[in-house]
Formats: sequence, structure tokens, C-alpha cells
Amino acid sequence: MCNAMLLETVAAVPGMVGGMLLRCKSLRRFEHSGGWIKALLEEAENERMHLMTFIDISQPKWYERALVFAVQGFFFNFYFLTYMVSPKLAHRITGTLKKRPSTLTPSSSRTWIMAASRMFRPRPSRSITGGCLPMPRSEM
Repeated sequence: MCNAMLLETVAAVPGMVGGMLLRCKSLRRFEHSGGWIKALLEEAENERMHLMTFIDISQPKWYERALVFAVQGFFFNFYFLTYMVSPKLAHRITGTLKKRPSTLTPSSSRTWIMAASRMFRPRPSRSITGGCLPMPRSEM
């Protein structure tokens, strides 16, 4: 489960860095991005929601949260500098990250299924979406 959390933490970084750099470029050149900024930031938000789901399922301990914080801080700076030096290499890193979830081991898949089955037991719902979905209070 910790492996999946770290993977989702890192997976959000390329969209955020790409959106940030594209926004700066767009502002410098006084031109529109053609919707790319929004698309990249939505991808980063999607990965963030995956991370929030894993956190909700696994209930990580304080040291696992600290590890997520450290990995994200390191990878953000690494990816930003890599993108500034060689965008081609940064895109290769992103492609590798997107391919990685398909190589999860069967044991981690079993862990995910067991955690998901615990998650779907009847219990009071907790909103991790932060109000993204417009639902009446009575349905929550």
C-alpha cells in the first residue's frame, strides 16, 4: 500500500510542473496555451485524488506521511530541474511513471483488493473530494 501511495505522490508532479512552466511561458509571451494549462493541472488534480483515495483506504502512520512529504519534495525539485535541462528526458520519465502501475506485483494487487473490500463495508462516508461533487447533504 505504501508503494501505491508513493507512486501516486510522484505521478502528480509532472502535470503540476508542466502546467506551472507552461503558464509562465504563456504569461511571458502574452499568448494563450490552447487549453494545455488546464489539462495538465486537471491531470495533477486527478492524481491527487488517487493519492487521497489511497490515504483514505490505508490510513498511513505518521512516518509514512513523512515519507510521502519527503518523496514529493525531492521528486518535484528533481523533475523541475530535469525539465528545464532536457524536456525530452522529463517526458521519458513521465512515460515510465505512467507505465509503472501495470507492473504491480500480485501480492500488492491482493492487498489493494482486501483494502478496497474493507472500504466498501457500510460505514459513515467521509468526503475526501473536498466538495468537488455537488451532492445534497442527505446523500452523504
